[in-house]
Amino acid sequence: MAMAPIAEGERWAYRRASRPFEEVSVLKVVSQSGNRKVRVQFEDGPNAGEIQWVNRQQLKVLWAQRREFLDREQRFAEAKSRVAEAQDSHLLAAGLIISESIDVTIASDHNHGILRVGDAVILADHVQISVTDLTGDACFEDGGYLYLPWPAMRTVAIAKAKIDPGIVLDMVDRDAKEWNSVAQQTTYYAAVRPMAHQTIDHPWPEYETQKLAWNVIRGWCGEVALDRWSELDRVRQDNIRLANLLERALKQLERAGGTYHAARLRGEAGRAFETNSKRTTKL
Repeated sequence: MAMAPIAEGERWAYRRASRPFEEVSVLKVVSQSGNRKVRVQFEDGPNAGEIQWVNRQQLKVLWAQRREFLDREQRFAEAKSRVAEAQDSHLLAAGLIISESIDVTIASDHNHGILRVGDAVILADHVQISVTDLTGDACFEDGGYLYLPWPAMRTVAIAKAKIDPGIVLDMVDRDAKEWNSVAQQTTYYAAVRPMAHQTIDHPWPEYETQKLAWNVIRGWCGEVALDRWSELDRVRQDNIRLANLLERALKQLERAGGTYHAARLRGEAGRAFETNSKRTTKL
């Protein structure tokens, strides 16, 4: 959350680490940057009467608004406490589905396990569940958004996986290929070990957790959807191989003087592959 502007003469709530708030008066503001110092006078607490330069980030909120600030912190802390119930692989799985397949204006993963919702009605309609299934005793509004704790975020992710398994599984496939490509550059995962590879002789924890998350997502999509997606993926790969083979044959025809016939066949083949591709994009 962006820091509010600060002005000389204002009274702010100062906090160092997790200590209680102390009231301070602002004497000198050099910059609004969180990395700059602010000169203040302590009005209460163990430092009452002292004048010090303090970090801008330690001035949390106007003194008159400290109660609302603490209430907000408590709400987020309660929502975050629900995250402790979840396995890392499940948190990653839900976050991946929501960030990659739901528009950020509708919902987003806030702070790894708390769902920030821009419009609960649109979200419920998007994943085909009722609004009451989203909201609960731990949900709250803040800054124009609805915040939902972990159980509700998991519900949304599973619902999305079940209604749009093709989109979700395509996303998993892309993510897995990207991670696999990076992993193959290490000695632990590479089939061969050229000198250019990074030396890692033990499993890469983040990669192993990602693999668990992909399996969680596949499970949420369901066995039937996964089987159908696997079959469609094989068809897509066959199409790619056939298209490459045909292109090589057409180039041979062009080199043999059949430019006209090659162009006509290329156009007809393109339409055929395009039609077949559209048939294999939905589960």
